[in-house]
Amino acid sequence: MSSLSILLRSIPALVLSAFSLSAIAQAPSLVSIPEALRGIYQLEITDVPPLSPLQNTDLTDSSDDILLYLSPIGELCIKSSNAAVEVISSQPQLQYGVFNKVSWDIADLAMRFTLDIAQNNFAGIDISSLGGTFFGRLTGIRIDATDTGSCRTSTFNSAAALSIITAAEVAFPAYFPKSALSVNQIGDGFDLYRYYPTTKVYLAIKDETVFARGGAFGVDYIVIGYVDELNSSISNLRVPTNDTRIEFFQGTYLLDLTAALPVSPVPEGTQINLVVGDGGLLCVEEKILAFPSISTVVDATTGTSTLIATWSDPIAKLRYVLNLDRRLEAANFGQGEFSLQSTSGNAYGLFTGDQTSLSKECSGAQGADPDLASKNSFFSSIEAKYPALFPSGPQTFNQTKDGFTYRYYFASQIYVGIKDNIVYANGGQFGFNVNPMPVGTLSALTSQINDAPIGHNFPATSAGTYSMIFSGASVYSPFADGNSATVVFDASGSLCLNGSSLGTATAKNSSPNTAIWENSDLGLKFSVDTASISGSSVSISVASTAGQAYSTLSGSRTSFETACGTSSSALSIAKANQLFGLAEQYYPQYFPSNLLTVNQLSANTVHRFYQSTGMFLSITGQDVSVRGGPFGGSYVNVGNIDALNTQIVLDNTPAVPAQPAAPIYDLRITGSGEVRALSTTLYPKVDMKEYAVVLPDTNVYSDLSSFVRTSFASTLPTIDSVSVYSITSTSSQIQFYTTVSNTTSIGSTETTRTYDLVYTFTKR
Repeated sequence: MSSLSILLRSIPALVLSAFSLSAIAQAPSLVSIPEALRGIYQLEITDVPPLSPLQNTDLTDSSDDILLYLSPIGELCIKSSNAAVEVISSQPQLQYGVFNKVSWDIADLAMRFTLDIAQNNFAGIDISSLGGTFFGRLTGIRIDATDTGSCRTSTFNSAAALSIITAAEVAFPAYFPKSALSVNQIGDGFDLYRYYPTTKVYLAIKDETVFARGGAFGVDYIVIGYVDELNSSISNLRVPTNDTRIEFFQGTYLLDLTAALPVSPVPEGTQINLVVGDGGLLCVEEKILAFPSISTVVDATTGTSTLIATWSDPIAKLRYVLNLDRRLEAANFGQGEFSLQSTSGNAYGLFTGDQTSLSKECSGAQGADPDLASKNSFFSSIEAKYPALFPSGPQTFNQTKDGFTYRYYFASQIYVGIKDNIVYANGGQFGFNVNPMPVGTLSALTSQINDAPIGHNFPATSAGTYSMIFSGASVYSPFADGNSATVVFDASGSLCLNGSSLGTATAKNSSPNTAIWENSDLGLKFSVDTASISGSSVSISVASTAGQAYSTLSGSRTSFETACGTSSSALSIAKANQLFGLAEQYYPQYFPSNLLTVNQLSANTVHRFYQSTGMFLSITGQDVSVRGGPFGGSYVNVGNIDALNTQIVLDNTPAVPAQPAAPIYDLRITGSGEVRALSTTLYPKVDMKEYAVVLPDTNVYSDLSSFVRTSFASTLPTIDSVSVYSITSTSSQIQFYTTVSNTTSIGSTETTRTYDLVYTFTKR
């Protein structure tokens, strides 16, 4: 019986009769599987619920194990008993978000396989119905990270493309800042792309060519490199230059080719429009040549050096060279002079002429569109309300031609254009016509769109940093229950999720009390009913931009920090509560706790009032102050919160008892740990001291193991395993080494903790 037959042995016969490998052997979609998860796995079927069509495999019998491949481009394959590799699915779908998942839908089997790729260690593949009903899980180990069998049918080199994208993030973080929301995406005409919400830039790869659009790169896609040249050096990537010397030449030129050599592919007298734009962007007629390389060339004969900017057109095998030193001569103001060369540097001729405009727009330097804001608002509205017809994506941006401002929606193949206040449509359900179909006036259609976005005044009293947990996930949600997130609201209503800003809140006319943060590029919408905010607790509804409910994000405020990060000046509510508890425990004569003693919050301050003594204990940021009783009627600063918490504990720790006749030992525990959860690894240090301890019997292993568990319980309350080794002793000191570990799971998230420790007992 093959592995495939084992996996599917209990599916109804009607479903199996329709199954064939040829039925799913379609052109592959591409998803980059992280290197840590690629390879061949030996798996079991586990966690099968009562009504599942699957059955659990025998964990003690290796003959029914399943050998499954995960290829670099996302193909899912199974090796059968005769060693043949059977392709289960070559069409992975990326569900993107903070926690990435890839799913494979197999229509003939009515099954979906789902893998969480935001992890360093394989935790299993969930099997469900296409509607999301859980059938079971594939669990096991990766037995070979390099073996992907013949499970790689695409000519697209996803590893090389992913390497270029990650290298670009390291080399040019100002344009491509890595974040949890910038994930690999496939489709919309590209082999692989990422969107960076903080810079609003797309970085995309198709057919070995690298493109960028948005932010400093402008509204149109431009070629910024090629895979083969970037593999050797990411510095070959063309990004905007901040060299101020090129600003002198920005503007629009009308140029003629002069002094053309006989070998020139461009004839003498050819006239072109040329634009030097922001960041050094160069446009020659309708062609955009991206950004230049800045270099110095030295004349071999005279030894003089010249600073030049070079733009390459590898398709036409041409390059345009500008002498930047010409800016030093006033006579060159308003004059254009660009050398035309081959890509290898052979001279073809010289484009010369006049600067006709200071405009830096590559669309013909026609000036700003006074109606652009209303057109953009209309496009945004139809994309938000009718995402099935007008799905925003990497290829959806404003373009102009023949008086039209238009957008093309790649997934639905629909064009929407605006000209002279009339809205036109063509393609898709509107039909493919020679001339676009008029739909109505821009003003009339805009007024008809329901729930047009309006401004929202998010309550400033709710600003701060919140620790939140995902819950109530739907079957379509990319966010697993129990996963945590850090959310920050600032006073202006901006929302920041795990360090990535989602902008300021908007609302709808139909629900003005609901704050909405929506990003069609990420496909996510977050909303908060501000009327339901209770104290320091907030609940956020998470959905797709199409309206599909995903999850709920709930939690409480942990500080008043309002930046996308942390600040040492922000109030920590957890530390404040610790100080209140210590003060009430050890100094009840000043701070007696009762039902009326509660936290009172104001901006970056929290305080408690003790009615019976008339005293206040107040914390602002990191500073602690006291008022009332012996401190008088004004607040008196008494120190830093961390220092006070530490000092109160030390002052109230019992003294070490007098040394008895028997030897007394002091213990020091040192070492380090490794804590892994999801894609995060922490390395905590250990340095603990205990005084006047009873020395365990070093000749009895169980005594040593028990002593380790008890002495390390404050750091690791539950210990799964203890190993003790290398025991040494002298007249004044005994020392041994130990390793302790445990593993816990919350939902699908597994956390492992391992500590390597040294126990040193020193005789007094």
